[in-house]
Amino acid sequence: MGDGETDKARQQEFRATADAALARWGCTPDGDVFFTHSSLLWPVTRDGDALMLKVPDPGDDEAHGAAVLRYFDGHGAVRLVDSDGHVQLLERVGTDAGALDRDLLLRFTYLHLMQCAAWSLNPPDQKYWRACARAAASLAGIDGHAG
Repeated sequence: MGDGETDKARQQEFRATADAALARWGCTPDGDVFFTHSSLLWPVTRDGDALMLKVPDPGDDEAHGAAVLRYFDGHGAVRLVDSDGHVQLLERVGTDAGALDRDLLLRFTYLHLMQCAAWSLNPPDQKYWRACARAAASLAGIDGHAG
């Protein structure tokens, strides 16, 4: 995220947002909170399902990730379970590197790059976005999904 007192204040703000989301969605912590350059991530469970709570920086492109994840609906990307504003509740995938499908990982990486490319337009042009989504979906092997 950065460094210094500003980081500490931002992390506290992210944690307060995460605590509120836990209560709202009926989740239970299932691991330690950790921070990336742009987000708070927290392994949680709800009704026995392993999930990941994500609180991205509202000013970062990742804050708009719920729209993209909702669009792909778990096809070639992690499934969005719920969202509220920029806060996201995601399915949690395994962390066993030996179990990762290299092809799936490459497809996901490409989809993420397409997501970033689409966001580079300010504001995104819907026709362009649909074309990017169709291209990304086709390359990810989910031709029938993207509109």
